[in-house]
Amino acid sequence: MNKTIRYRGGEADEKFKKILAEAVNEGLNLLGETVKAVLLHLIKERYNIEEHEIPKKIREFSLALRSILGREGGKTIERAIVKCLYSKLGLGTPEDIKELYEHISEAYRKTSPEHEI
Repeated sequence: MNKTIRYRGGEADEKFKKILAEAVNEGLNLLGETVKAVLLHLIKERYNIEEHEIPKKIREFSLALRSILGREGGKTIERAIVKCLYSKLGLGTPEDIKELYEHISEAYRKTSPEHEI
């Protein structure tokens, strides 16, 4: 199932996508700059996801992470991304262990309640 977050546009959505991109960047920093660069290159080449597209293709990005880093390695990076995103949005620490897409959708809903996901 291809799940994407349906952003409606506007300043609030652009801000959310920017914060999400920063959280992804910071989460990937756990790997170190060289490994991060190689990983992003592999994701671009194998999965056709450019770095700037990650906020719109979060599910595909998650699948790519888990494919390249293994299930647990991918989940470790995803948890770091989610913690960083929630912190940046002032949402505290996420309570449940969910899929990356679900955490992102929840954060989007909490910060943009008037938008449909």
